[in-house]
Amino acid sequence: MTPRYFVGCKPGQLRIVFSCTSAPTAESYPQFGYAIGPFRTRRAAALMASAAAVNNPHIRTVADAERIARQVKGVDGGHTYCHDWVRLYHHRRCHPSLLDGE
Repeated sequence: MTPRYFVGCKPGQLRIVFSCTSAPTAESYPQFGYAIGPFRTRRAAALMASAAAVNNPHIRTVADAERIARQVKGVDGGHTYCHDWVRLYHHRRCHPSLLDGE
């Protein structure tokens, strides 16, 4: 079975991307309070794990993160660029006239 990506969450702490072949349980990953996923791509999981996804109306579900990660091409999957992904997606969706010069 291929590994799937999840985002492990603990209240008051950072979200962490991890992979496993089966659904995570409280016994298999006791360090997390809950997990979000599964994600098909690591890039979408990294986007959901970033601070840019917290309270963001554009990223509420796994499908939202997968869609945005797919639409924003040429961006590395690291946490460094997650704010840029969301900002770029927001501008492409909500302010297309601002991007006419690209």
